[in-house]
This record gives sequence, C-alpha cells and structure tokens, in this order.
Amino acid sequence: VLDLGSRMLVNANLAKTLKVGSDLMLETIQNGRALAQFKKILVSQNVDEEFASKICQKSERSIDEYLSLFNQRSHLVTEFKAKQSGYIKSEDAMSLGNVIRRQGGGRLKKSDVIDHKAGLQLVKTISEPIKNGEVWCKLYHSRTLSMDDVTEIENSIKIVDRKFE
Repeated sequence: VLDLGSRMLVNANLAKTLKVGSDLMLETIQNGRALAQFKKILVSQNVDEEFASKICQKSERSIDEYLSLFNQRSHLVTEFKAKQSGYIKSEDAMSLGNVIRRQGGGRLKKSDVIDHKAGLQLVKTISEPIKNGEVWCKLYHSRTLSMDDVTEIENSIKIVDRKFE
C-alpha cells in the first residue's frame, strides 16, 4: 500500500521522492487522519454515522467484535507469528488480499459469493517492533487453509533487524 501510494503522490507532484511519499502516507496512517477520511467515505456511501464511528475507532478490537455488530462470527481464526525479532518493514497487501479472496472475502467475478466473515486483522503494522513468536496477523475464515495460503501469508511479511526511517 505504501509503495503504490507513494508512487501516486510522486506522480501527482505531492511528494518529491518515493521515500517522502511513503513517509507522508505512514504519518497520515499513524496520526489517524487516514482513518478519519475513511469514516467520511463510509458516511458518504450511506453508512450510518454512529456505526461508521464504531468501526473506525482506533482500538485493539478483533474482527469478531466488529462482526458481532452484524450478529455474525467467523468459524476459524488462524494466528500468524513472527519467525524473527526486529521491525516490520513491509506487509504484502496483494498476497494477503489474494488469500482473503480465496477464503471467500472477495471475488473475481460478479457471480462469486462473498463470505463477509472472512478477513484479516493486522495486529502489528509497518515500522512497529515485533518479537520472535509474537502474533502479527489473524486470519478469520470458514474454509480450510491450504499450505499454499499459509506459505503466502508467512512470506508476505518482511522483518528487518534495525529500526528504519
């Protein structure tokens, strides 16, 4: 997300370099402005403002807590843990999205049925410190995970030894 977004900022002449664009996006995510804008988008699409406020609260809520607002629950929750200590450099959104889609959380064609209980919670995000064995994401799903899905999620995180700017 940061890579694509930083390229868009450079192309729009809102950032001079990809690094500056990435830093701007990360700052916007961390200071809450991105979440506030997302809430505005939800409300503009006729989501009740009180409900939009509930789902946009910055908190440690799980996907299941949000699903409970719809009286639904995921059948399975699989936690993924860091295989080393360090700092999260990147999380491959495309790979994570592909797994969620295969679990029913998205579709390739209009006729595909969406499982609204399928999703992913990023417990840790880019630039945060993480310890070996610490959970960095949780996959909420109803279908059995294939070994390919597990491998794709495990390979989607990049952890580096040193804090970066």
